[in-house]
Amino acid sequence: MSVAKILLIDDNEFSLSTLKNMLFGYIVLTAKDGRTGLRLVMSESPDLILLDVVMPGLDGYSVLTILKSSEDTRHIPVALISAITESADREKLFDKGADDFITKPCAKNELRAKVKSLLRPKHLYEELQSVTDAFISMALRFYSSKPFFENHTGKTAAYAEAIARKRMAQPRDRERVKLAALLLDLGRLEIKDDILLMSAPFGPEEWQAVKAHPIISEQMCSKIVAFKPLLPLIRHHHERYDGKGYPDHLKGEEIPLGARILAVADSFDALTSDRPHRKAFSIPQALDIMKQHSGTQWDPVVVDIFFDLLRTNSIPIETHQINITKNNTGGFL
Repeated sequence: MSVAKILLIDDNEFSLSTLKNMLFGYIVLTAKDGRTGLRLVMSESPDLILLDVVMPGLDGYSVLTILKSSEDTRHIPVALISAITESADREKLFDKGADDFITKPCAKNELRAKVKSLLRPKHLYEELQSVTDAFISMALRFYSSKPFFENHTGKTAAYAEAIARKRMAQPRDRERVKLAALLLDLGRLEIKDDILLMSAPFGPEEWQAVKAHPIISEQMCSKIVAFKPLLPLIRHHHERYDGKGYPDHLKGEEIPLGARILAVADSFDALTSDRPHRKAFSIPQALDIMKQHSGTQWDPVVVDIFFDLLRTNSIPIETHQINITKNNTGGFL
């Protein structure tokens, strides 16, 4: 295991020197103000940040908020170091995402024990991320062996991510939607090719096999601990807003928001792609279908967001960009 890199951000020269001496055996970087500290975070990617609360200019509260609001840095553990003793002030720091609090002055053994404890989840996260990346890579290779799925998965993920950026406030929730989009069709790998390639409508037996894929996808992904938050999105991406979907007939806001987003993204690409039993609908035709069934099959708010993204060319469409205006809708809005 490589030597951990720790960033100290403190405007007090004596405090920086003392802490650095206590942290022998680690790679220790120092910054005397919040802005310099943030630049070092981006350039050096530390494994842990020890952050003073009271500093001139950009204080510890602000630095912590910036770090925990960014998808690139929110996983870095941050411990606040301060003489603050009021529980309300400490609670405020934890609400902003602080991983721990160290009271000044601190003993060497206490500091080193805290640092060791804080680094442990970071290493675990990196291991989980490695497993996650490997699983997704394997899934994408499997998709390439099945008709219709490799391109479908990537496009669905792109559409879903664009919608999530508009509909979801938290970066973590948006990332989960994108990851779920890459995994939601794993269960289709269990469906025989002669069913997937049928040129006639599905019979009852074939339809039951197809409808089982969200549950199978969920079961496959449940083996990976890091995928636990994705499971409801994967299971419920074929629920309908009116409760007539599958597998659990959830209705309206009973359906997780991420699953409602995935339903719109997944359906749009399915409608605009060739299938053995039909040719692809044109984009105007597909949008007309989605508008007609907004509020029954799909969440109307999510559909409206998707249409707005198309209207402003803010979403990737592989075939061609289209010009949609509120006053000239071509009969499909």
